[in-house]
Amino acid sequence: MPARGLLWLIPFAALALFVAGRMGLETLWATVDTPAGPVTLPNGLAGVDHPFHAVRAETLRRSLAEGEVLRWVGHHQGGYPVEFYPLGAAWLAVAVWAAALGTWPIEIAYAVSVWLVFLLPGVVWVLAAQRDRLSIGTAFLALAVHVAVPGAWWHGGYTELVQWGLVTNVAASVWVLAALLGIASYARDGGPAAAAIAMAAAAGGILTNPRSAVALVAVGIGVVGSRWLSGYRDGPDPTGSRERRFLIPLGRIAVVALGSALLAAPELIALARFSGLYTFVRYERYGSVGEWWASTISAVSPPVAAAAAVGLVATWVGPDRPVTRAASLTLPLYGGLTLLAAANPDSGLLVQLEATRLMPFQRLLTIWLAAYGVVVAVSWLWRLPSRRAARTSDVRRGLSPIGAGGPSPRYGVTAGSTVANVSALLLGAAVVAWWVRPGLDGTPLPGPAEAPDRGLYPVARSGVREQVGFERAVRAADAVAAPGTALLAVGSGLSWHQQLWAPLWTARPLLYDDWLWYWHLDHAGPPGYDALGGHHYPDPELALDSSYLRHHAVGAAVVTGRAAEAVASAPGLEPVGESGAFVGAEVREPSTIVASGGLNATGIAYANGRIAATLVADGDITVRHNWHPRWRATLDGSPTAIDRAENGTMRVNFGRSGSRLELVYGVDGPDRLARFMSAVGIVGIAVWGGIWVVRRRRP
Repeated sequence: MPARGLLWLIPFAALALFVAGRMGLETLWATVDTPAGPVTLPNGLAGVDHPFHAVRAETLRRSLAEGEVLRWVGHHQGGYPVEFYPLGAAWLAVAVWAAALGTWPIEIAYAVSVWLVFLLPGVVWVLAAQRDRLSIGTAFLALAVHVAVPGAWWHGGYTELVQWGLVTNVAASVWVLAALLGIASYARDGGPAAAAIAMAAAAGGILTNPRSAVALVAVGIGVVGSRWLSGYRDGPDPTGSRERRFLIPLGRIAVVALGSALLAAPELIALARFSGLYTFVRYERYGSVGEWWASTISAVSPPVAAAAAVGLVATWVGPDRPVTRAASLTLPLYGGLTLLAAANPDSGLLVQLEATRLMPFQRLLTIWLAAYGVVVAVSWLWRLPSRRAARTSDVRRGLSPIGAGGPSPRYGVTAGSTVANVSALLLGAAVVAWWVRPGLDGTPLPGPAEAPDRGLYPVARSGVREQVGFERAVRAADAVAAPGTALLAVGSGLSWHQQLWAPLWTARPLLYDDWLWYWHLDHAGPPGYDALGGHHYPDPELALDSSYLRHHAVGAAVVTGRAAEAVASAPGLEPVGESGAFVGAEVREPSTIVASGGLNATGIAYANGRIAATLVADGDITVRHNWHPRWRATLDGSPTAIDRAENGTMRVNFGRSGSRLELVYGVDGPDRLARFMSAVGIVGIAVWGGIWVVRRRRP
């Protein structure tokens, strides 16, 4: 990398460290005072969805430590298959944990992974600037806008990712952005390296959030369209006809689609088989085109939206920049798909889609085009006097940030690009300073749909007294609960979903009064629960009723908030103490996860994807755990049938006293085929890349 390129590491590193400081990552540990003395604990991100995702990462890590790849998450409200909520973002947190050599607990590793997700668009934009022969300042300006403008909770910025913790949605949008870079490069010039990037990134998007397929469709059409239009805009290809500018990119995109589908086959095949079991509950929707347009503007701010309009036009006036041109067509196409999803929320392939969740990728495209538009405008204004003096008519050159379409320095060292780089650096710093300037309103709280008027604001952290109290309460409840039972966590003392931290401190299955996400509508909740109304109990104290506790095999409860007062009067509970604001209670005469003939089983062993128990009575067997077609059951080693109960749990055929029941979340033929296809994709890309490397090294 030239010296000028290396110098750019300084502002990028400074911006990354500034963001880390604003996120609070300079204090990865916190010490809090408690009545029992000071306690030091991890100081991770704790707002809204963060506990859910951090715990998923820890569940994956534990599964890998046991020599297995996680396929069934059993501790969450009866369990769910991972393909319904893929683990792409969790893998990154585990990778950070491994890079730290296991010295960080998952709360810290996860927080660092969120910081990386927030900054990774900058890496893609740097590569896009190099590919399109733009000043690298374009990428810096784009990253500065991205980190500074917070957006609302579904816009893909700081608010959605760092405050709310919707990490899978944002991480998937970054994968798709990388796919756009790879697909646009491969469609124009070919090459195994670009193809491999495109395939891996597209598969990464699907394995992080399957709804990325909507964005990938827009990217594919946008790339083909940009190559076809470029043939007419810039003249026929010297090596072929204008038709070749369409057919060759189309064929290359088909190759990328095939390769990425092979890599993501385990996810795609599982969804094709079992998507009918999944029901998506929508919380937000666009009521009109006007609402979508207002959200589009507030996601980036009006000045950025205006600059993006300039960039969208300028990319078709200046020389061919394949990534930027592809982005300029993908943006309106993607907006059209979003409006289609909003207008038809209950039909066809869009039934499992919330249109508002598509905004993060749209925001990334808009920011890139805005940065390009600013750099173009600065370069044009800088060259305006000389162009007038020379009376040149070369409009294209005047609109180019670093010169015309001919050869140019990779990092731009001409006068025009130097001005563009300096301007982008100063403007980026000004944008960040404006959004974090003193005198702004206080820290915004999660909830309002409006975008905050400040960026990089403080967010909820886990290194607080409430977390100490909750951990102690969970450990105490785990100690008193009967073997083979679950724990119930009701209420949150920290942000919205503190309950979801509980699996860090117990190996038991968990039930919650507010569990963030679910996959079927048959969960047996207390009176007032409406599955389509949201994944929570409107009256959480009703979950302390004896009938609910027996039905879900709850052995102990940890309660805070308004429901805590009901513990003392609940006939099925025996209070066992308090820990801060949390009340612990043991369930009197609990039922167990497995029962036969109405009696609790013994010797119950429970893990993700495995349940075993010894029956103590003849009769039908009740398994208080979510059913799925992959579950297989044996009685004393002989296969037996499993049925789905009305509440979504499992019912096994008649068993006799003394029999040993074992249930395993199995791997069947289609699963093995999907794994084989994924292996073929990995090996194929590796061989193709190896051949390319060997050919390049030949003299």
